[in-house]
Parts: sequence; structure tokens; C-alpha cells
Amino acid sequence: MKFASKFILSLFIVFSLVGGFLPATSYAASNPLLDSEEGIEEISIFLDGKLKILDSKSYLAINGSTYVPIKLLTQLPGISIVTKNGVTISTLNGTYKINKSNSYVFNNRTYISFELFLKISNLKGKYVSDVYSLFIWSNEDGETRSKKLINNIASVPKEIRYFMGRKVYVYEGNKIGWVSEMSNTDSSFTDVEIVLQSGKTIEATIFLESPTEFTLYQRIELLNGAYGNRYAWVKKNVISSNIPLYNIEKIYIISLKVDNKKINVTAKRSNGNKFTFSLPFSSYPQEVMYDQFYYSDPRKTHPSWSDKIWKAIQEQQIVTGMNAEQVLMSWGGADRINSHNKSNLRIEQWVYGNTYLYFYNGVLDSWND
Repeated sequence: MKFASKFILSLFIVFSLVGGFLPATSYAASNPLLDSEEGIEEISIFLDGKLKILDSKSYLAINGSTYVPIKLLTQLPGISIVTKNGVTISTLNGTYKINKSNSYVFNNRTYISFELFLKISNLKGKYVSDVYSLFIWSNEDGETRSKKLINNIASVPKEIRYFMGRKVYVYEGNKIGWVSEMSNTDSSFTDVEIVLQSGKTIEATIFLESPTEFTLYQRIELLNGAYGNRYAWVKKNVISSNIPLYNIEKIYIISLKVDNKKINVTAKRSNGNKFTFSLPFSSYPQEVMYDQFYYSDPRKTHPSWSDKIWKAIQEQQIVTGMNAEQVLMSWGGADRINSHNKSNLRIEQWVYGNTYLYFYNGVLDSWND
């Protein structure tokens, strides 16, 4: 998606002058985008077979209709916009007045329905629900390219089609880009084309349903929002033994950064010392953070547990009389569990390597190595 620099500059000037076209307080009519805020879906736009990367997102509302930013019209030839006394759009096909009856404000941006957009622009297009994307074309050649993209997508496993048009994080070189094309070469491999922020295009491959070269950028963005600037308690039986923290130690997570397929965590211990450690990365980094820490004080969650039990848990020891949850908090999950019932007694054998723990009705009775 390369545009002439003069054209880009002219667009910048237009938007600087009109500030997104419509004041956010102008239209208070029933707004399907606001009404759908909890269930709204971002959608991508492809124009003449090329992905459009816009600051203003397009959306699918819960009423099943799609809405595009009015600023998309400025990227089309033969269209002029006058903002005096509201917004008037002039095209080769006529003049259109944008007002509260046919536009909506969402996140301080003005939107119109996809149907109105096609009418004003005199373009053709369709919404493809499998990939949450709008495909628009201005001529026969654009239609051919658009339909080729759509046909290629149809060959891709349904489980990964949602990557189409999405912003992604590319592991190698810590790059950011957008998936602009997908096609399935055989039953196991899907070829992916990614347009980077620099404009360069790279290729990647998805084996079956799990990309190993990139993940959704949204998952990276959510990391700090979900897990940064908050207290956490360490699960030492999960976190790497090389990280010098003890079990259920309270730390304050300051920030997180993904780099070279690692999650670098900057944190502060109770003594005030800051330090940074690395956690393994996965395509779902939130799950890594969720698995390695508690996010509420375990002692407050279980106020009835004795100091003896808490001391054993902190030192990753076990003592007779522990319940299953206490053992899990101390040692983590067993390699396997064997169980059987005898009269009113449930007997469980938890196996940790060569160590065998025996529970009677959920209480640790004994163990042997």
C-alpha cells in the first residue's frame, strides 16, 4: 500500500483542517456502534485487492451491519468534501449530505454504513464474514484481484482465517505488520503474506492451525494492560527455577515487553529492589502470565490455613494433613493420579517422579520415595 507522497500530504492537511469531519457532540441519534460496544467486531478493508491500513477502524455491529470511517472516501479520486454547515460530499454521481440521520460517531470518528459508502463512491463490494473483511473494487481489474483473494481464503482452514487483514507481531526482528494475503498450498500448510510497517512485504507459513512465526498484535498489546502495574504472587512450581524468587512471593509487576520470543518482566520485590527476568513466550502470552502467578493474595483467599501450612507451601514442602489444593500450591500438579473408592473412602495416589503421595478423602496421609 504505497501512495504518492503529495497525495498522503494532502490527506494529512485535509484531516488536520476538519478534525475527523464531524464534531463528536453533533449527533445524538440512536447509534448502532455505541449500542454494540460490548460485542462490536473490528473488520478489515481491501480495496482493489490491496489491504487498506487506516487509523480509523471499520466495524461489524451486533445488528449485522458494517460501518466504515467517512475518511475512507478521501482516498478515492473524484470525491470532494466540504465541511461548512455540516458535511457535504460531492462526487461525479451527485451530492450527499452527511447528517445525524445517516452517520454515527464512535471513538471520536464519524462512520457511515457500508451500503451508503458504496452508493456515494459508486464502487462495488461485499462483506466476507469468515475473515471479518470488506472487499471493495473500483473496476474490473480490481474485482478480479478481490475475488482472487476471496477464493484463496476459501482454501484456508476456517480456524485460521481470522488472521486475514489483522495486525500481527512477527517474532523475527520484533516487527509489526498486517496479513494481506492467505492461501492454502496443501492440507497442512498455509502461505501468508505480511505487509510490514515499513511497506516491505514478507512471507510466512502456518502449519495446520498454529502459526510459529507471528501472532496477533492485539495479544501483545493486552499484556501490559492485563498484567502490568499490579501485584502478583509467584508460582515457584511453574516459573523457571533459574529465577530467584520463592514460592508465593509477592512482587509488583511494573512492565512487560516481548522481545525475541521472550516476555521480559520488570518487577519490584517487597524490599524495593527492581529486577528483570524472562519468561517463555507463546502465541498466547496472556496464558503464560496467568499460569506463572497468582493475582490475589493466597493468604487472604485462604485465611483459615495455619501458619504451619503456609510455611510449608512457601518452602515447597508437604506435611501430613494438607488438602489437595495446598499440595498443588506447594508442589504443583502431579505427573499422574491413580484413584479408587473403598466403601466410604476415596483413596488417591499422586505420582511425582519417584515420589508417591497418598490421600484419603482428600487429605494427605503419607508419602514415600
